[in-house]
Amino acid sequence: MTCSKPPAARLLASVHPGRSSHGFTLIESLVALSLLGVAMLLTLSLLMQEPRALQRLEAHREVLRAMEQVLEGIRAGLTVPSGRQPVDPGAISLPDGAVVQDLRLWTESSEESGSGLFRLTLVARYRVGSQWYNRALETRVWQP
Repeated sequence: MTCSKPPAARLLASVHPGRSSHGFTLIESLVALSLLGVAMLLTLSLLMQEPRALQRLEAHREVLRAMEQVLEGIRAGLTVPSGRQPVDPGAISLPDGAVVQDLRLWTESSEESGSGLFRLTLVARYRVGSQWYNRALETRVWQP
């Protein structure tokens, strides 16, 4: 006499007589749906943060371009500002539709050992959304 049921079904039938071995129970379905819901919520939260991250990266790029413009102006022959000086906002050109808000730049410089070599730090403070950020670039500039 051969049995047509697979071994797992025979084991299930012996442990739970009268129970069908086909399909899932209600509890198994609820657990699977709960796990799927949690995974979807985690994925959705990551997708919601992506636009803010892209906006922040775009703002950092805009600020670095503005800082490079100021440094190139100083290197091109403008006088090196002494001490701590704010940068004229007219010297900064941001693209139309810039993400950066309330951009403020200033320079901090000091001459090193009287040789005409200046330590120049350009500092930026700006806002993206409601978050404030600071960036600094440091370089050496020689002025005869």
